[in-house]
Amino acid sequence: MIKGEYGELTDLASSHRCPEHNNPLTVAWHSGVHEYVIRCGAGHFPEELRDNPGITESWRQGEELPGPIQDGVGKAQVRHNAAPPSMGLTPDVEGIPLTDLSTGEILNPDKLLALARYAVDAGLDPRRGHVCMMYGKPYATLDAYLYHARKSRRPYTLTSRPVRQEERADLQVADGDHAWLADLELLETGEVYMGLGVVTAEEMAEMSKKNPTRLRSPVVHGKPWQMANKRCRRDVLAQAFPLGIEPKEKEV
Repeated sequence: MIKGEYGELTDLASSHRCPEHNNPLTVAWHSGVHEYVIRCGAGHFPEELRDNPGITESWRQGEELPGPIQDGVGKAQVRHNAAPPSMGLTPDVEGIPLTDLSTGEILNPDKLLALARYAVDAGLDPRRGHVCMMYGKPYATLDAYLYHARKSRRPYTLTSRPVRQEERADLQVADGDHAWLADLELLETGEVYMGLGVVTAEEMAEMSKKNPTRLRSPVVHGKPWQMANKRCRRDVLAQAFPLGIEPKEKEV
């Protein structure tokens, strides 16, 4: 069973498939272990994941994300985030984690609705996992920036790679940390951006506050290079495609 933070598990699930059934993966809250886990479409919890190069590459190029959730279609993908009926929330908040992913604070209905409005105002869709709360502030995910970049219709190239040994001192990357660099070029203007993603040694070794015998994030511990790669891509996309800023219409 693969457990960890919601945002990072979502990134993993989006770019992998179940090695046993070749099914898409989702993230679900497991009441037995009281943590988010990766779940196969067949209903079981895989111990390992298989890369899905086609999905990874298409999302890297900013391909359109899946459409909004429809009644009776794909509900299982977001039901683990849906609020209990007693909270009286609308479907607008489906897809938003019910807790602050850094502090574990349970978000009340007002905060969830405010987070959903933030997503809509920024041109995002909360039902697609575009936003969550981190340390009490709205946080747009990598999926959100890929979606926003795609909507802009501005052609770009995006590549990423591990930080080289000779670059670590200049970038102030400590020994034991995993670091990746991303380069993005806007093809119309030639503008170039660089993003840095780091997973620290302390982060990899951090234990869960709720259960000190378990790692806080087994995914970060087991695949720090992959998390660093995703972070650098989010960083560079956020620079090149700031939320709330739409490209000007070209004059005819």
